Amino acid sequence: MHPKALIRFTPFMFLALAGCATTAHWNAAGGNKDLGLVRLSYEFAGDEPAMNVAQALTIAANRCNTWGFDRAQPIAGTVRDCASEDGGHCDLWKVTREYQCEKGEALANVPASGSAVDRYVDVAARAPVDHQRGARVLR
Repeated sequence: MHPKALIRFTPFMFLALAGCATTAHWNAAGGNKDLGLVRLSYEFAGDEPAMNVAQALTIAANRCNTWGFDRAQPIAGTVRDCASEDGGHCDLWKVTREYQCEKGEALANVPASGSAVDRYVDVAARAPVDHQRGARVLR
């Protein structure tokens, strides 16, 4: 290949390769101001990416602060739904996590099995069910 042709072709090659790389990011996916509930999600195809939980907590805390709350606490569990299916195979997964907005001082030294987790509403009770694709999946 002629060097000038290579120079003209190189930017298109990088654009094509960049389209193959996907990076999942947490996005606001709804919530309820009156209940102080923030819902975040991300989508991925193929292997599930390692997500930045600090980024998710920051996004949730910012939403809670906007609503007049002091902080956000993650609700245990995530919901994983197939967002796009082809021939019985899931091409695109959507993972959703919820956060409870809180007021007042933060709880310190709460045991992992203590009642702090019990006071949160069960994420499965609010997760939508797609009856064609099956039940909710919690982790």
